Amino acid sequence: PPPGRAPASAKQRSCALSSPHASPRPVRARSRPFVAGSWTVALKWRGMSSGAPHRKSSGRVIRRAVECDLDAIMLALSETVQALCEAGIEQWDDAYPDRATFEADEEAGNLFIMPDEGALMGCVVLSGHQEPECAAVPWTLESDEVSVVHRLFVAPRASRKGAARELMAFAEALAIARGSGVMRLDAFTENPR
Repeated sequence: PPPGRAPASAKQRSCALSSPHASPRPVRARSRPFVAGSWTVALKWRGMSSGAPHRKSSGRVIRRAVECDLDAIMLALSETVQALCEAGIEQWDDAYPDRATFEADEEAGNLFIMPDEGALMGCVVLSGHQEPECAAVPWTLESDEVSVVHRLFVAPRASRKGAARELMAFAEALAIARGSGVMRLDAFTENPR
């Protein structure tokens, strides 16, 4: 550091969106069939055992979000909501999801982002929480351990470039690492895509 300036803490160093080094907990994946909805995917995942952020062959990084990423998440969300509304998709609005929701996701360690050159390409939340309405659904597949994808979005500038596919593949691998036998996607039933 420059004279008279204290070295940055680990948290301060990990806050830049361009920094891929904010994954505080190791993530371990194992290879086994993964069940999602009414189909099964055999998934072998490499590169997640070190606790380092995941890097796909595209060179994009997916890492656990930290508190200082929330401003970028909310900006990208605002742009995404506007683009969705312009496309006639009323999944989200100005009220939901809100900052408090993402803060809770981050605090629980369930919020993951895809940063790229100082901007946010997208994010995904993977948790074991299912909405109460889901309890009444007659699921084709059941498991003691269920992971649910919530609040998956890709910023408009990254749309149609494979970012959502990479975020979903990451979520699948993380669900396996967490011991889930089933992964569900929390989605708006009126979503035309």
